[in-house]
Amino acid sequence: ERHNEYRWLHKKINKLYGKADRCEKCKEEKTKYYWANRTGQYLLERKDWMMLCASCHWKYDCKRTDKKLEITS
Repeated sequence: ERHNEYRWLHKKINKLYGKADRCEKCKEEKTKYYWANRTGQYLLERKDWMMLCASCHWKYDCKRTDKKLEITS
């Protein structure tokens, strides 16, 4: 069930804000970008999300220990 919530949430973010097309951290030109949650609250507000390249997203997720999937609006 958690996996389905995660997939739904990322589809919703893509629908609301479009496909991630740049890295807001390293600003390097890469081939893949993802939406990453900033706070662990998983709000549907743009300020709660950032666009990251695959490398920055992986590094960011590895540093976070508070990852909880609590979807709120």
